[in-house]
Amino acid sequence: MVELHWTLEQYERLKGLIRIDEGPLWDRTIAYSIQQVPFRTLCPEDQLLTLSIHLGLVHRMEGEKWLSDIDRLVRTFQERIDWPTVWARAQRWGISRLIGHILWLSRREFETPLPSQPRMKPVAGSRTPLGPFLFLDRWPDRLTMLKRIFFPSGAWLFFRYRLRPNRPLWPYRLLHPLRVLCGRFL
Repeated sequence: MVELHWTLEQYERLKGLIRIDEGPLWDRTIAYSIQQVPFRTLCPEDQLLTLSIHLGLVHRMEGEKWLSDIDRLVRTFQERIDWPTVWARAQRWGISRLIGHILWLSRREFETPLPSQPRMKPVAGSRTPLGPFLFLDRWPDRLTMLKRIFFPSGAWLFFRYRLRPNRPLWPYRLLHPLRVLCGRFL
């Protein structure tokens, strides 16, 4: 399976919260080819960060596949990954808590070969519906995320609950926060 992204902030809950400077990110891509078909992919540092965002903030730490991808990426590029750059970008993007948790988890689950790093530690409550809130570094971003978790946009509610255009939205505005509180965040 190939997953194409046009932007890394395509998820409504993340817009404006993760400060990814996408211009330099695309400038750092690496050229490859498969059967003489050229393509570009993110450099290992950026790939590690974006896979971590996908696992922790989009999929709320569900899915061993994403963690396995991170393990494989580190093993493949372990001699090339510039770890100080990973941590500097994670801090700039506001996700150093997320990266620390995911790398700690990858080492625990897969014995991923990682350099010693005091910032690699678990974040309590990371697998709860409020996990994305806990992974963000900055408090204003956390509060915005919390608001978006409990009170998403109408477009998001229509998509998530598969509503037809003629269905009233107000019952889902009431139902959704209750589902979050009960741990049935969808």
